[in-house]
Amino acid sequence: MADIPEPRDSGSSGTQQPATAEIVPVERVSPLEGLPIAQAVEGLAATRFKSMGGEIAAGLLAASFTQLSYDLQSARQDLLDAQKRLREVETELSETRITSAVLEERVKSINREKHRKNLCLTSGTLLFGIGVEFSRNRLVAVGLTLIAFGVLLVFLGWSFGDGK
Repeated sequence: MADIPEPRDSGSSGTQQPATAEIVPVERVSPLEGLPIAQAVEGLAATRFKSMGGEIAAGLLAASFTQLSYDLQSARQDLLDAQKRLREVETELSETRITSAVLEERVKSINREKHRKNLCLTSGTLLFGIGVEFSRNRLVAVGLTLIAFGVLLVFLGWSFGDGK
């Protein structure tokens, strides 16, 4: 046994405390809590069962009332859950509509940008070509002006980007 090494980390800090023997009381809540009519019927069935048609009939009536009350509570909870989910879905729908409108506007603006870009590139190239022809035909001032405008339009068309 002397060969067994001591572990570096035993996994305990040495500050553990023993459990207490004290029993914590549990609060008992009646299953009929919040169901006053079911409580009243059950109380009547327990104390005045003869006026309700006998012990068996009173028990059945009380059990039926309790079951219907539980069903009512369950249906109310289901309704609350459904209303909560409906509000969540309505919020999600609103957000989706907003996103859709934003994306739709982006698509329209991309198309407008493409048209501007193509118009500038085509016009710039055309003016550049006409300017070169004017410069060859001894109208150098007009030709250089058209070339400058053409180059300016081509650069402007490139500045519109790819539409992405």
